[in-house]
Amino acid sequence: MSVPFLAVRDTNRKRIRGLWQRGDKFHLPVRLPGKVHTRKFPLQAVSLSEAKEAMEGKISC
Repeated sequence: MSVPFLAVRDTNRKRIRGLWQRGDKFHLPVRLPGKVHTRKFPLQAVSLSEAKEAMEGKISC
């Protein structure tokens, strides 16, 4: 049985837009050119703060 993707929330229980967690890995959804659906790519992050920084870096590129 697979583990579902869960929306990530901060310490105030607000959802962090565009950040998902599956098991102990954080994922970022990306829509590829010419595709209809998004695909979730894993981030190289261990903690929530690292995941937020990695997400900011991927979006700004």
